[in-house]
Amino acid sequence: MNTPPEMHHVDTRDGWKIALHNYAHRPATKARDTIILCHGLSVNRHNVDGPGDLSFAKYLHGHGWDVWILELRGAGRSSKPRPWNRLKYNWNLDDYIFHDVPAAIRFVQDRTGREQVHWMGHSLGGMLAYAFLCTQGNEWAKSVVTVGSPSMRAVRNPFLDQFAPLKRLVTLLPRTPHAALAPVAAPLVALSAPWTARLVLNPDNMRRKDISRLVGLAIENIPTTLIKQLWDWYDNAAMPNHYGFLSYTEKLERITTPLYVIAGNDDRLTPPEDCRIVYEQASSEDKKFDSFGKDMGCRHDYGHIDLVLGRYAREEVWPHILAWLNARASH
Repeated sequence: MNTPPEMHHVDTRDGWKIALHNYAHRPATKARDTIILCHGLSVNRHNVDGPGDLSFAKYLHGHGWDVWILELRGAGRSSKPRPWNRLKYNWNLDDYIFHDVPAAIRFVQDRTGREQVHWMGHSLGGMLAYAFLCTQGNEWAKSVVTVGSPSMRAVRNPFLDQFAPLKRLVTLLPRTPHAALAPVAAPLVALSAPWTARLVLNPDNMRRKDISRLVGLAIENIPTTLIKQLWDWYDNAAMPNHYGFLSYTEKLERITTPLYVIAGNDDRLTPPEDCRIVYEQASSEDKKFDSFGKDMGCRHDYGHIDLVLGRYAREEVWPHILAWLNARASH
């Protein structure tokens, strides 16, 4: 299917426009159910709607699902700070949780007439689901799938620890500059993937041409206010909100919706033991945990990005997600 998704712009309560891309079901058929896909940190919709055979969104649509892809503020076709508008690179995760996510859910509910929708988030996209369920309730969600989405309680990495002294220096800038550098860096990243990219992927699971193409398509700038908040979460092994009056990590028992938590055996950014914390603490009666790797019959252990965009994900990971969703869809 080469038809591009239909795009909608949705207003948030604080003056941004977020983009929702819809692969709708064919008019002659009834969609199995409606799902919202949400990308991870510092990327856009191509994280879950990659080029060619890397599009999980098209895969779900091909199996009868009404698929909506959310692009958070600053990503893709959503609003971005420009010299001619009043928007600034100063948002944090709470802005996603209390503005972008509810605006997307309300729009999809109104558009489809479905009170409950499914959610699948990769990395940050899953963390937002945890926080939203803990603070805004579970009634909207028919089921939630999170892929490489941490609780932050057991995320520790020596490579990241080496960058701790740069924390203050980074926050002197308003935003990261890597979106502008991505087209130049893409070929270099592909060539050096086995050595430099191990933190975010297992190079055995990725074609180098795909790495290069994805770097050029998917990378987005993010504000350093967001980086600082995530760094604080990493340092404190917790997920306090920006205002300090609650910690999302301490409220995981409020999650009651059907929950499928997915990890990768070789994920250096979000280790399986951290993802398992969410699975164990959620109060959902219907829940499942899988960590993908050789012990599940996969060719290789999975890292972070390749759980969704890996060369073998279509046959080794995606069918598990589809089976979970189909079992909880309307019939």
